[in-house]
Amino acid sequence: MQILGGNVSEKQVSPDKQIRAALLRSRFADTILKAREKALDQLTWLLILYYKEGPREASTRREELERVQREERARLQAEAKAAEDVRKRVEAAAAAEAAAEAKRQRELEREAARKALQEMEKTIDINEGSHFLKDLEMLGSVTGEQIPNLVGEKVLGFKWEATH
Repeated sequence: MQILGGNVSEKQVSPDKQIRAALLRSRFADTILKAREKALDQLTWLLILYYKEGPREASTRREELERVQREERARLQAEAKAAEDVRKRVEAAAAAEAAAEAKRQRELEREAARKALQEMEKTIDINEGSHFLKDLEMLGSVTGEQIPNLVGEKVLGFKWEATH
């Protein structure tokens, strides 16, 4: 990988920086290639003037340089496409991970709610049992004088009668 005119091994640069560099090279590929074309034109004239090459030899060198330039453009475009694919895969993986985390969180919340409901049910069962015991205890402590005389009265649709 070439960064700022120097060669840097792939291991020394983080993947994010590699992706960014590829995207920037792709974005500015036309500008880079136009600058190289201008340099190529100047080089062609230099070859003709300084090395006294004929137009045919200069044209042959120019064609070779243009071929190299086309290969460079294709390489830059392929690199940018690969960087974009990596970016999309990273985003998709992050989205999938976020969805899995949200699902796991919902499951944990459901389980906590289920346990809380079970605890409430146990508490209600215990409280109902204690109310029953209190009522039974209260009835056991009631004396005959405290019990109202219901003989001859209708309670809940039943008429109480004396059995004496």
